[in-house]
Amino acid sequence: MSQLVPPETALAQIVMVLGAPILRHRPAAVDYAVLASIGHPESAFRNTVVLGRGLVPPAMSYQIHRPGELPQNGMAKWGTLVAGSTKFPGPTAPLFCLAGDAESGWRPYSQVEVSGEEALFVALDGEELLGDPDDTGTVLGWLEDLGQRHRRHRPQLNNHQRWFINAAPGTEIEQKFTLSGQPDIWHLALKIRGLLADGELPGWMPEHGNDFEQWSFPTHLFEVPGADGERGDLAFIPAVDGRWIIRRKWFDADAAIRREELTDGVVLPADPDLVAVAQERFGATVVPIGTYVRTRYNVMLESLDTGHVFSIMFDECSTDGVPDVLHQVEVEYVRSRALARPGAYDEVLAEFESLNVWTRLFLDAHNVGFVEDHLSKLSWLKKLKQRDKVP
Repeated sequence: MSQLVPPETALAQIVMVLGAPILRHRPAAVDYAVLASIGHPESAFRNTVVLGRGLVPPAMSYQIHRPGELPQNGMAKWGTLVAGSTKFPGPTAPLFCLAGDAESGWRPYSQVEVSGEEALFVALDGEELLGDPDDTGTVLGWLEDLGQRHRRHRPQLNNHQRWFINAAPGTEIEQKFTLSGQPDIWHLALKIRGLLADGELPGWMPEHGNDFEQWSFPTHLFEVPGADGERGDLAFIPAVDGRWIIRRKWFDADAAIRREELTDGVVLPADPDLVAVAQERFGATVVPIGTYVRTRYNVMLESLDTGHVFSIMFDECSTDGVPDVLHQVEVEYVRSRALARPGAYDEVLAEFESLNVWTRLFLDAHNVGFVEDHLSKLSWLKKLKQRDKVP
């Protein structure tokens, strides 16, 4: 299997920039930097660079830029040690990396996450850097500029998992493949996870630090009748901490794109009257449809080109006393590890369609029968109810 829409070609050369950690938090004097030439990895794309320990040279191959400590013949080339010291000139952390070359310019990225032996960098906004990394003044000027760019987005970039944004707020973007027979969704999920880990979808990787999720939870579902644009459903999901998650969707018919509102951490009394809660919180008159248990395996994947994160979910839904079990695969946009930029929503839609094609090919290759009917849980439970299978 291969990707149908090729990603942007990986950038030519990667240089990691190390410096004083304080530069990510507040302005400080910039009098040294450490550059490590990483070479030409295939993991540098428009939005995301991932560097593993195997790509980072040992300390003896770092190049140190510091006024007053340069050899008489000028700055040494990458891969050599300046001033004969095996120690860094001050507190040093992997702050940024640059992708490109001295002729066409350097695209800057900022480090946001370290997981295991890997560091992940996301693209900073602004123009590409110009100049020669062998020039001391140029490099120190770069570091001051990069510190300023990073600090403009300090709340997002400096805080754990706050680097995510939503490129489609208030919107669910999800394709449903309703499966036939009794598919082994556990092993199907593991197979598609393995394909991603093996690089079978170029330009994508398992989501950094969160590539596989397992869920199982009950959902109390209510239909919200009403005028066009107000119809939909309301779901109450008990959370493991005793609070509730309330999910409201607006749709007149099952579709791939729907308006959605999700509220976490809702405190309700013991054994709540959910019909009354719906009226109080939403002013909605609801019709109870039923309760089902959802077991789900989420294969999480992340676009290196855009930073958009999707989930390919392998899903089983059942309700007490009914032998009919619903199996679906859902391709859904989840979040974006990127700075906000124009056109992000259109990027999400384009990658969504590409992943739908790839998922169809995967199901066909594994002889899994399916239909793409956008079948919602509301429609499924209503059909069971109409056949007198749901009390």
